[in-house]
Amino acid sequence: MMIQMSRCRKHKNKIDYRTKDYYYAFNAKNPGKFSQKDYSKILKTFFSLVINKIINNMFRFHFTGIGLFYIIKRKQQHKQDENGDLVMDAGINWPATKEVWKTTGEKKKFVYYLNDHTFGHRYGIFWNSTKQNFVNKTFYAFLPAQKFQLQLSTTLYKVDKPLNAYMV
Repeated sequence: MMIQMSRCRKHKNKIDYRTKDYYYAFNAKNPGKFSQKDYSKILKTFFSLVINKIINNMFRFHFTGIGLFYIIKRKQQHKQDENGDLVMDAGINWPATKEVWKTTGEKKKFVYYLNDHTFGHRYGIFWNSTKQNFVNKTFYAFLPAQKFQLQLSTTLYKVDKPLNAYMV
């Protein structure tokens, strides 16, 4: 079921809906039931509970009509290029890399994060929309909020064993 927006929007990008837009749609069907502030608090509380459950309990949350959200993990790949240098699919540790560049004077080698605290795994928040019935799925992308990613990161630093996430 698609929510019909009740107000005419003047944004350049018409697929970008905010809480305010959903409140107007809700208020059109249920006039005066909640204020916009209360509606926003309800949504924030609900989604913070869902996020906590996804991260702390490895819960797979099925959002009807949108898809499945869960945590995935994959083992980091360590490869060598044709020169014999180590190439990783990990993030580059820029402060350490710049320090190495200062001491050596050449800007060729990179220092990578090894993710020892996650036992060599990389974790991420994944949106599975394969079984959903809406058109042009390839044009949509899920970008988790920074708060969601930071919460996952702090949880990963606190655990002393690998999380039981879905392995990719």
